[in-house]
Amino acid sequence: MNKFAQIVRYILALILIVFGANKIPFLNFLPPPGFEPGSPPDLYFQGLGASGYFFLLLALTEIGTGVLLAINKWVPLALVIYAPVALNILLFHLTMAPDPDQGAPGYMVFLATAYLIYVNKDKYQSLLT
Repeated sequence: MNKFAQIVRYILALILIVFGANKIPFLNFLPPPGFEPGSPPDLYFQGLGASGYFFLLLALTEIGTGVLLAINKWVPLALVIYAPVALNILLFHLTMAPDPDQGAPGYMVFLATAYLIYVNKDKYQSLLT
């Protein structure tokens, strides 16, 4: 893996670990995103929260993926596990919260994930044959 890809991997790992830890119910060290009450993004997050398990599952997925990326262990598997989350982040910001200022971190996470999948594309050849 080239130096740029390593830097992207470490930055993505840090983002996933920090934002994943923030979703753990007793931590919450960053303020939640401010969406207008009753708006589609607000209702979306209320629905996910009402499930009772989603945010904890997402937190564990982000932390686990971030740790695997940080220690450079099973990186292709970690990216496959995280890819649907990154895609959902992108689609959420494109459809429900299109404000570029709020969406920029989400776009960066998606682009970093896509780039790392591309860099590791040779690892996925057996899945695609």
